[in-house]
Amino acid sequence: MIPANTYPGQLSGDVITGGATFMFVVRKSLSDDLVHKMTKLIWDNLDEIHKSAAVLKQIKKETPFIGVNTPLHKGALRYYREAGFKIPDRLIPPEAK
Repeated sequence: MIPANTYPGQLSGDVITGGATFMFVVRKSLSDDLVHKMTKLIWDNLDEIHKSAAVLKQIKKETPFIGVNTPLHKGALRYYREAGFKIPDRLIPPEAK
């Protein structure tokens, strides 16, 4: 989070930024079931993902939403809810509220 007025010319309020993060981005119209399965596969195979590249070891179940600054797809939201993740309100898509 970059607080408002940190930089000259910063146009609007606080800014949420990403860093070296991991995020799949899919179109909103992609099947909820497919996105649910994709999200589950990622978290169920985290050990294999960690082995594939050192930078991916930053992906942790304890901090799944670091750097995520767009609402979740409804299929991903369903997975995270079922798996018991604490989901920040800012990531819940308007159609799921």
